[in-house]
Formats: sequence, C-alpha cells, structure tokens
Amino acid sequence: MLKLVISFGIFTACFIEIFSVQRTEFFNFYPEMTNLVPGHRFVFEREQMSLVRCVTFCVLSQDCAAVFRKSSSSVCQGFGNPFLFESRNEISNGTWHVKSVSDSCSIGGYIWNPIIRICYKYHSIRTSIFVAKSTCLSEKAHLLLLTTERIHNFAVNVMETQSSGSLYVQGSRDSISSSVYQDDHGRQMSNLAWSEGEPSMDGTFLRLNTEYHRLEATPGSTGRRFICQRGQL
Repeated sequence: MLKLVISFGIFTACFIEIFSVQRTEFFNFYPEMTNLVPGHRFVFEREQMSLVRCVTFCVLSQDCAAVFRKSSSSVCQGFGNPFLFESRNEISNGTWHVKSVSDSCSIGGYIWNPIIRICYKYHSIRTSIFVAKSTCLSEKAHLLLLTTERIHNFAVNVMETQSSGSLYVQGSRDSISSSVYQDDHGRQMSNLAWSEGEPSMDGTFLRLNTEYHRLEATPGSTGRRFICQRGQL
C-alpha cells in the first residue's frame, strides 16, 4: 500500500510539473495561423485527444515545438518550429498552440515583437530587391508583408529609428501596366497605402518611401535596406 501511495504521489508530481511547463511555455492560442497547416509531414498525430493532452504530448515528444488541433475531429498534430516552415500552408479548420514563441523565433538573430506579433530581422546592408528576397528565403523568411496598419507603423518606426531610408517590402505584379499586386503566396493584396499617383509604371516591386511613408512601385535595382519576416501565412 505504501509503495502504491508513493508511486501515485510521484505520478501526480510529474503531471503537475508537465502541466506547469505547458502553461508557462505555450501560448494558449496563436491566431496568426488559425485554420492553416504546413504542407509537410507532422512529427506525430493522435486522434480524439484533448488540448491539454495534445500539448503535454508535444512537451514530451522530441522535435515538437507546436501543435495543431483540428476543430471537427479533435485530431492533434505535432510539428517542428513554426517559424521555420518552408512549405506552403494548406486550409484545415483548427487552432495552433506554439511552444516558447520568442525562443522559437529568435534562431539566427530574429526578434519576436509581442505587440504586433511578428518575428523579424532588420538588414542594414543595402541591396537590390532580388538579393533581399534571396536573403530572406535563405533564412526561411520573406520580405516584410504590410498586412495591417500596426505592421505598417512598425516599419515606419524602424525606418525612423534606424535612419534606414526607404525599405523594400513584399509585393509584386505581373507587369508595369497592372494595378494588381500579390504577396509571395500569390494572394491579391488590398488596401495598400499608396503615395499619390501610385502605382506608377516605374517597376513591378514595392518600396516604402521616406517622405510620406507610403508605397511606391519600383524596379528593385537600387540598393535599399529591408526587413525579413518569419511565420508568414
């Protein structure tokens, strides 16, 4: 009987410790990736698993840094570092819970901004947009995508604090005669903050100018600074 009590006490202590790890190291919810999963294989998959068990299983599994729990079937999938996903995302109803977001983001000098919730790295070397895009891809990232006013203001703040001059940002079009810009995933971009008279026929890429902090079309050949962003959808 004494051995049973001791064993139960050890089991309880271990469970409390595991649950404590889950509560402190995982965000309860990572909305930026809701209903999207990467197109590569998961670390593990379990059916009919509660969120607590799903996250705890990830804590105990090697190479698991995030879980995706499907809404309809309660299927739990474990994945590696979500900030290093390279494959295109696929649609699947469910929610993400990510382990130690700031630590997962910070590999290779990247910074997690908890206010606007982006993982980024500022590059001070002036390059063409082609080199900038290639640099970001080599770091498993993309050029900064101005999807919200808060991210736009963040980019402006970087320009001012770093005295960077204009920045290359994500977005391109098929030809200089087209007014439709797309992001790196081929999705049409809307509500872009254009400078007056833009988009001009100057080029097929985008830069954020210094005078009015608005977007302008550019051929991308001039050396400019840029920001890479990980974990984009």
